[in-house]
Amino acid sequence: MESSISGDTIDLYLTDSTSLNLENKHWKKIIDRKQNVTDFLVQDNWLYLAKYNNFSGYTISRLNLDNIHSPEEKIIEWKKGELTEFTASKNAIYLAYYESGTSKFVTIPFADIHTIKSIPITNGNEVTAIFSSSDHKEILFTQQNWNIPPKIWQYDPDSQLIEDSKIIKTDASLFADYESEQKWVKSNDGELIPLTLIHRKGVKLDGSNPTWLFAYGAYGQSEYPYYYDTTRLIWLEKGGIIAIAHVRGGGELGPKWHYDGKGKNKINSVNDFIKCAKYLIDHRYTNSSKLVISGVSAGGIVIGSALARHPELFAAAAITSGMLNMSRLDQIPIGNANFAEFGSPFNKQEFKNLQTIDAYLNLREGINYPPVMLSVGLQDSRVSPWQSAKFAARLGEINHSQNENVFIIANQEDGHFINNFVNMVVFFMWKTNMTD
Repeated sequence: MESSISGDTIDLYLTDSTSLNLENKHWKKIIDRKQNVTDFLVQDNWLYLAKYNNFSGYTISRLNLDNIHSPEEKIIEWKKGELTEFTASKNAIYLAYYESGTSKFVTIPFADIHTIKSIPITNGNEVTAIFSSSDHKEILFTQQNWNIPPKIWQYDPDSQLIEDSKIIKTDASLFADYESEQKWVKSNDGELIPLTLIHRKGVKLDGSNPTWLFAYGAYGQSEYPYYYDTTRLIWLEKGGIIAIAHVRGGGELGPKWHYDGKGKNKINSVNDFIKCAKYLIDHRYTNSSKLVISGVSAGGIVIGSALARHPELFAAAAITSGMLNMSRLDQIPIGNANFAEFGSPFNKQEFKNLQTIDAYLNLREGINYPPVMLSVGLQDSRVSPWQSAKFAARLGEINHSQNENVFIIANQEDGHFINNFVNMVVFFMWKTNMTD
């Protein structure tokens, strides 16, 4: 579900167009990556910059290329939110972004950069793509939500008219009986965590709904409604609830949201998830015998650690290609490349931090752990399958005298990105006693 354009900051260099064919071109650095620029646009003699700021939001500014030593001119700025679309048409910039969890969609004309116009979108929808051209004033953009299919609209800046482009036909009836909502859950340190819920309209809060809670929370990756997933209906039509915990480590509330869930702060991701699980139980969406959890890859840190710390909250868990033995991060293929994200086992303090989020090490004797399904691709060149095997072996050793199970699905030909959705659905339906 990755949609953010956040990522590595960039350096920008400038040279005269007349020197492009010369053997010894002279490039002058005009933007250093320390300035936190993540994207840019060029229009006439202006360089438009998108950079993350100290408020965990973004600043859009411009620099005069004819006078690169002049101060940048700030155009728009917001706090605590991600930038998801940054593009330009013939005569304007178009931005889609989130501010404190609220979706925004604006246009900024090149002729008057201090006139910022909001473009109305259907209530509850979010802009998930913008299609523009330097040859046309009009743009196309996509609206959708977790339970609303994508539709491409056309926007005319002169008339400010928004019309259905009719490029694609969508059927909104599939999710007509369902709705999505966002809750805010207070974590251990008081931070409010977004929790997305998808369920049948008029759901009864009697604590009996099978609920599937997912989280990822790493690399600044944001979980937004960019994929209209009809496979969710398999769970929803049986009366289930789907929940997405937007834990720290992701990028939903800007760069600081990522920072506060990485390295020494990674335990925040786990705490956020546990609080979201407790919220679902305390507010009677579900109960512990009906709450199942899942995660993939780095999401295994969150799911595995939550399971190890609070097994009493969950009916079952499924982890795919999981990172489950973080104190041995250096022993997996992508280990060294992830030291900056999670910490290095070769640094004493960082090693202690890795032990704290090591799901394997946090499993305890004498605890009744719920059933777990672990899926691996034996050709995984990112996270070695032995991490899941080791976790499974330890669970089996602890639970050997209990009537619970550990399931391992190993696909001989698959790598890191394996699709085990059907098996997870069947597993979770079984463990929550969901009727046929």
